[in-house]
Amino acid sequence: MDDAHKRQVIREVRYSAEHMGVLKEQDATSWLGEHMSDSHAKELEGPWSFSYIKGDRVLACVGVNQFWADRGEAWAVFEMGLERDFLPLFLKIKRQLSRVSLRRIEARVDRNYVQAHRLVEALGFDLESPVLPFYFPDGRHGTGYVRVN
Repeated sequence: MDDAHKRQVIREVRYSAEHMGVLKEQDATSWLGEHMSDSHAKELEGPWSFSYIKGDRVLACVGVNQFWADRGEAWAVFEMGLERDFLPLFLKIKRQLSRVSLRRIEARVDRNYVQAHRLVEALGFDLESPVLPFYFPDGRHGTGYVRVN
């Protein structure tokens, strides 16, 4: 990594479906591509949805979509290989999450993805449902977390 890349700051911008398209092209999550349609990516746009960009690379798309008054679900898609940028990115996401005015925020993670469990717990979510059978579109099981503000 060159010095210019190291000096670039991570910008927080409003999420747009185009950002998800860039992440898919960057192979953010190999399984996501076949399940994330353009219309679904568009549905993720909202008042609590942000993209994190460094230079010309989309590092993450993160948000909370409201189900009804005082309840929503957190979602996130990250670029692979964020080791150097993870801590500042995490702090920005944590700050943004604290601004969400919903009383109950839910999060679902791949049951076998240890780093995802660590992330949602570090963001203040508590385990609610240890196993959500066949939760994801490819048949993988999920785990449910909740954060009550």
